[in-house]
Amino acid sequence: MVRHAFASVATAAAALCVTALAHADSVVVRNGDLLSGTVRHMSSGSLTIESSYAGTVTLPWGEVATLTTDKPVILILKQAEAPERGVLEQSDSGSFLLQPQDASMPPQKIELSSVLFLNPTPSESGSGVEYKRHLNLAGSRTQGNSIGASAAFEGELDARAKTYRYALRGTANQTRIGGETVSSNWLLSGHHDRFVLDQKHFQYVRASAQRDRFRDIRLRAALGGGYGWQLIDSELTELSLRGGLDLVAVEHYGASGRDRYPALGWGIQFSHWLWQHRLKLFFDQDGYWGLGGSAEVTVRTRGGLRVPIAQGLVATAQLDVDWDRHPAPGVKPTDSTLMLGVGYEW
Repeated sequence: MVRHAFASVATAAAALCVTALAHADSVVVRNGDLLSGTVRHMSSGSLTIESSYAGTVTLPWGEVATLTTDKPVILILKQAEAPERGVLEQSDSGSFLLQPQDASMPPQKIELSSVLFLNPTPSESGSGVEYKRHLNLAGSRTQGNSIGASAAFEGELDARAKTYRYALRGTANQTRIGGETVSSNWLLSGHHDRFVLDQKHFQYVRASAQRDRFRDIRLRAALGGGYGWQLIDSELTELSLRGGLDLVAVEHYGASGRDRYPALGWGIQFSHWLWQHRLKLFFDQDGYWGLGGSAEVTVRTRGGLRVPIAQGLVATAQLDVDWDRHPAPGVKPTDSTLMLGVGYEW
């Protein structure tokens, strides 16, 4: 009886497993491995699968032999004007069968190399705009012209459409000890990019405004534009470079008048996910190199780590460094701020 009961349980468990697999997408890799779960997205040569046993898995599209889906997906093919929609069925290595939603139509064999997007985002399909928002409240430690521990606030907004994108960022930091302000600064910046030719090249305009009392900066404003290159844009990694001309104006607390000069401007933006989206590295830099009679050089750098916790909560460790080649008299050239905090992304 015990043996019969054990056999019944084993049979039921096997049936449940088969049922689960029957209602899951599957991906056959070129080395023969089989991955099951839910096919989420493919772009820039990377396929993302969400599974119950391994979480979010990303693998190169070139490593996929064939795949099947339990529910209809949306495909955008190279050299195609309209998206395709249907269930994917297994085929020969390097291809799959697309069963259109109209069951009366025969399956269509599609080569994997002809797929541009699978389940495209609104920006990839051109149907809308995607927004990403990040708010962070952190404890900070500043070294340089102001020294002390304080609370810092940072907010970011990124928007992406098929032909353009823009980003806004703001930070603020102020500390009072014994009724005396020992740290006070804020920075607002933004840029607007419009893609030309393809998703790898863009023209941009950007602007920023900064105040830092203890660096003798009442207001430093910059406005400019130029050309940029999106070198990498995938599920795991993003890297872009930009360069152009900017007009920089600086007003000091302790000096009359205003410095104004044209400058060569550059920007670097980099981010990379590690360990299947469990740890994110990020690095941003904006710089201005004065032209003509000006020898001014200003560099703002931000870099660090972000770790998703749960339900949009993110832990952040971040280092900001500001450097001036020729600071105001009596002011140190370098300020650094280390921030440790918790934020929210949506």
